Amino acid sequence: MLALGQSDPVKLVFLENAMEPLDVVIKKYPQGSRKIWIVLGPEGGFSENEIKTARAHGFEAVGLGTRILRAETAALAACVLMQHVFGDLGR
Repeated sequence: MLALGQSDPVKLVFLENAMEPLDVVIKKYPQGSRKIWIVLGPEGGFSENEIKTARAHGFEAVGLGTRILRAETAALAACVLMQHVFGDLGR
């Protein structure tokens, strides 16, 4: 799955301990990006090897602050945030 988005500009992996918050990271990408790849971890998070592999495929780690969400809630929250930032929900 990680290799599928190789040529797409926006590739984010959401991590609970990521140093860069979402509002900082998204400024690096063009508004109106049409393809956005988001990777969310299972309950308990990713292993170090999984994070390393995602970064090797061009995914940038991003955090949602100090809040820890359940896997099913995190997926919905990430989709809404991406739609707000890159889609028409925020305009």
